[in-house]
Amino acid sequence: MGDDITIANRLAGLDGTTVWHEFTDLANEHKAVNLGQGFPDWDAPEFAIEACGKATSEGHNQYARPGGSPELVKVLADYYSPLLGHTINPMTQVCVTVGCSEALFLACIPF
Repeated sequence: MGDDITIANRLAGLDGTTVWHEFTDLANEHKAVNLGQGFPDWDAPEFAIEACGKATSEGHNQYARPGGSPELVKVLADYYSPLLGHTINPMTQVCVTVGCSEALFLACIPF
Protein backbone atom coordinates (compact mmCIF):
# COMPACT_ATOMS: atom_id res chain seq x y z
CA MET A 1 0.00 0.00 0.00
CA GLY A 2 1.11 3.52 -0.69
CA ASP A 3 0.26 6.92 0.71
CA ASP A 4 -2.98 7.07 -1.28
CA ILE A 5 -5.12 5.49 1.46
CA THR A 6 -8.56 7.03 1.76
CA ILE A 7 -10.19 7.23 5.20
CA ALA A 8 -13.96 6.99 5.49
CA ASN A 9 -15.62 10.34 6.20
CA ARG A 10 -17.05 9.04 9.47
CA LEU A 11 -13.47 8.65 10.76
CA ALA A 12 -12.38 12.19 9.90
CA GLY A 13 -10.63 13.82 12.82
CA LEU A 14 -9.83 10.56 14.61
CA ASP A 15 -6.27 10.45 13.34
CA GLY A 16 -4.97 13.12 15.73
CA THR A 17 -3.59 12.81 19.22
CA THR A 18 -5.69 11.30 21.98
CA VAL A 19 -5.99 11.82 25.69
CA TRP A 20 -3.55 8.90 26.09
CA HIS A 21 -0.86 10.92 24.33
CA GLU A 22 -1.46 13.74 26.80
CA PHE A 23 -1.27 11.35 29.77
CA THR A 24 2.04 9.97 28.53
CA ASP A 25 3.55 13.43 28.11
CA LEU A 26 2.33 14.49 31.58
CA ALA A 27 3.61 11.29 33.19
CA ASN A 28 7.01 11.81 31.59
CA GLU A 29 7.09 15.48 32.61
CA HIS A 30 6.24 14.72 36.25
CA LYS A 31 8.23 11.47 36.42
CA ALA A 32 5.05 9.59 37.32
CA VAL A 33 4.29 5.93 36.75
CA ASN A 34 2.18 5.84 33.58
CA LEU A 35 -0.50 3.17 33.91
CA GLY A 36 -2.70 4.88 31.33
CA GLN A 37 -1.71 2.74 28.39
CA GLY A 38 -0.72 -0.48 30.05
CA PHE A 39 2.93 -0.39 28.98
CA PRO A 40 4.96 -1.08 32.12
CA ASP A 41 8.69 -0.57 31.76
CA TRP A 42 9.58 -3.54 33.97
CA ASP A 43 9.25 -7.31 33.64
CA ALA A 44 6.49 -9.18 35.39
CA PRO A 45 7.51 -10.72 38.73
CA GLU A 46 8.61 -14.35 38.57
CA PHE A 47 5.54 -15.62 40.48
CA ALA A 48 3.27 -14.06 37.84
CA ILE A 49 5.26 -15.59 34.98
CA GLU A 50 5.10 -19.00 36.67
CA ALA A 51 1.35 -18.68 37.36
CA CYS A 52 0.73 -17.72 33.73
CA GLY A 53 2.68 -20.73 32.48
CA LYS A 54 0.84 -23.05 34.88
CA ALA A 55 -2.57 -21.67 33.89
CA THR A 56 -1.95 -21.99 30.16
CA SER A 57 -0.60 -25.53 30.53
CA GLU A 58 -3.76 -26.46 32.46
CA GLY A 59 -6.05 -25.41 29.63
CA HIS A 60 -6.73 -21.78 30.57
CA ASN A 61 -5.60 -20.53 27.18
CA GLN A 62 -8.75 -19.40 25.40
CA TYR A 63 -10.66 -16.15 25.28
CA ALA A 64 -13.13 -15.71 28.11
CA ARG A 65 -16.78 -14.88 27.55
CA PRO A 66 -17.22 -11.12 26.95
CA GLY A 67 -18.28 -10.43 30.55
CA GLY A 68 -15.37 -12.34 32.09
CA SER A 69 -14.60 -15.96 32.83
CA PRO A 70 -17.26 -17.73 34.92
CA GLU A 71 -14.69 -18.53 37.62
CA LEU A 72 -13.60 -14.89 37.93
CA VAL A 73 -17.08 -13.33 37.97
CA LYS A 74 -18.17 -15.87 40.59
CA VAL A 75 -15.25 -14.94 42.87
CA LEU A 76 -16.08 -11.25 42.43
CA ALA A 77 -19.79 -11.80 43.12
CA ASP A 78 -19.01 -13.89 46.21
CA TYR A 79 -16.66 -11.20 47.51
CA TYR A 80 -18.90 -8.18 46.87
CA SER A 81 -22.29 -9.69 47.79
CA PRO A 82 -21.75 -9.43 51.57
CA LEU A 83 -20.17 -5.99 51.22
CA LEU A 84 -23.20 -4.69 49.31
CA GLY A 85 -25.75 -6.52 51.45
CA HIS A 86 -27.39 -8.56 48.70
CA THR A 87 -26.64 -11.52 46.47
CA ILE A 88 -25.03 -10.60 43.17
CA ASN A 89 -25.64 -12.86 40.18
CA PRO A 90 -22.16 -13.39 38.71
CA MET A 91 -23.38 -14.15 35.19
CA THR A 92 -25.73 -11.18 34.85
CA GLN A 93 -24.53 -8.55 37.32
CA VAL A 94 -20.73 -8.71 37.05
CA CYS A 95 -18.77 -7.57 34.01
CA VAL A 96 -15.00 -7.84 33.69
CA THR A 97 -13.51 -5.68 30.95
CA VAL A 98 -10.27 -5.84 29.00
CA GLY A 99 -9.19 -2.46 30.32
CA CYS A 100 -10.25 0.94 31.50
CA SER A 101 -11.23 2.21 28.05
CA GLU A 102 -13.70 -0.63 27.59
CA ALA A 103 -15.08 -0.18 31.10
CA LEU A 104 -15.62 3.56 30.56
CA PHE A 105 -17.22 2.95 27.18
CA LEU A 106 -19.64 0.38 28.62
CA ALA A 107 -20.47 2.63 31.56
CA CYS A 108 -21.30 5.55 29.27
CA ILE A 109 -23.24 4.03 26.38
CA PRO A 110 -27.03 3.88 26.70
CA PHE A 111 -28.60 0.43 26.73
